[in-house]
Amino acid sequence: MSPFSILFRQVRDRSGLRQKDLAELLGYEQSYLSAVEIGTKGPPTPEFVRKLISVLALNDDEARQMWEAMEASQRKIQIPSNAPEGVFLLGYELRKQIDHLHPSLVEAMLAILRLSTAMKVAEPAGLLNAGRRKAVLREREAQM
Repeated sequence: MSPFSILFRQVRDRSGLRQKDLAELLGYEQSYLSAVEIGTKGPPTPEFVRKLISVLALNDDEARQMWEAMEASQRKIQIPSNAPEGVFLLGYELRKQIDHLHPSLVEAMLAILRLSTAMKVAEPAGLLNAGRRKAVLREREAQM
């Protein structure tokens, strides 16, 4: 199930509403809510999320979690046209293998991706122009 499906079910359960009752409040069919909740439908539209936040009177933290879950549940990714070739190859390999990845491999890949945002990655020296390479070396020496 998607992050949105899981969170949506939790929020609905906490509200004490049945799918049918929430569907009426939101102005959607109960079958649609069921499909969103079990993950057979993709993430809902921003309009749906806004209505859900309003109808259930979610606080700011709950609303933020709902928006993040919606983003995390997107089924398509857009690769920028100016991305390096390696990014395209990564996307290709993921598309080919996504249905067969072992859960531990998924966790390892997530950990690696989180590392890249958590730490400052230095540019490889071979990719720097000569002037920039000298400046980086001076910075490193100054830090020692």
